[in-house]
Amino acid sequence: MLILSIADMDQVECVVVGGGVVGLTAARALSQHAEVFVLEQGVTAGQGVSARNSGVIHAGIYYPKDWLKTQLCLAGRRLLYQYLQAKQLPHKKLGKLIVANQSQQPALRRLAQQAQHNGVEGLQLLDSTQLRNREPQLHADSALFSPESGIVDVPALLLALQAELAQAGCQLLYNQQLSSLSPEPGGGFCLTVNAGCDDAYQVFAQRVVLATGLDPLPDGLQQLKPLVPRFWAKGHYFRYQAAAPFGHLIYPMPEPQGLGVHSTLDMAGQLRFGPDVQYVPVVAKPDYAFEADAHARFVAAIKRYYPALAADKLVPDFVGIRPKLSGPDAPAEDFAVLTQRQHGLAGLVCLAGIESPGLTASFALAQLIAETLYADQF
Repeated sequence: MLILSIADMDQVECVVVGGGVVGLTAARALSQHAEVFVLEQGVTAGQGVSARNSGVIHAGIYYPKDWLKTQLCLAGRRLLYQYLQAKQLPHKKLGKLIVANQSQQPALRRLAQQAQHNGVEGLQLLDSTQLRNREPQLHADSALFSPESGIVDVPALLLALQAELAQAGCQLLYNQQLSSLSPEPGGGFCLTVNAGCDDAYQVFAQRVVLATGLDPLPDGLQQLKPLVPRFWAKGHYFRYQAAAPFGHLIYPMPEPQGLGVHSTLDMAGQLRFGPDVQYVPVVAKPDYAFEADAHARFVAAIKRYYPALAADKLVPDFVGIRPKLSGPDAPAEDFAVLTQRQHGLAGLVCLAGIESPGLTASFALAQLIAETLYADQF
């Protein structure tokens, strides 16, 4: 094995493994305290989970108030909007309508109460008349309106983060596959990294953040594996090749392990529907192929709130896969931010199950990571 160092250094202070939105925002926050290196297995940043989602900025409606998902979503949303405005990055605060039929009224009221308890701003319960005035083509009896929900151009956000990190002196290293991570007797960690060749190199780091999305835990961390049960949920997205009938984000009532097949818009006003939730085996390489029956399932789901859907205008767009901590028959789980308290290793933060609203929460999650690893500087 060839023993090398990063940037001609025998030892580095901080390494972030994973170059998605969460990894890049973590590196941004950590760069205020140390020199940071980002190891990404892809040819560029954000080509995994970050590249295959709705690009929605969530308000913080769905989960219990004391969950990290809720707390980080609320704080992260505000920080994300501030960043997008400061950098003049494409985004729109469209507002979201969560629609319900007559039999779902009690559940909608409970959802509204939960959102208000969480501290989500500006919520309104709309009756059928108010709803028709906002979205005449929607078929529903009532809705919960969230004005703080929006969309962001994810590729533009990724480019801005990469540029900012480069300016701050962070090194983003691509085609770097972490194969093992082992604690050193005197503190810190030894990372063994494959760089697309027969040889591997080792990096010695005092602090490490694992923000690896769908990737399995590296060898050498046996104590972490019982803490991060892994499941994958596949989600299809369809593009609507017709004029968009809606101006808001349209969501049905949430379903087990997902938010239902919803309607979103991109920055060009193109309508997209998805995702659904289809649990798939955890394998070495994600399969992003469309399932044969996905179109029929989508048509049936969408027509519940948009009966005028032209099924022939619904065409495949892309498939995403979300990392989950609970299986199809189990209750949803909170984000897992595993620190020394859980695994006993000082200087290591391991993230698991960072699915929706991970994009929205990313800037607040990054602050939490920095405060954990550099507590003495806060």
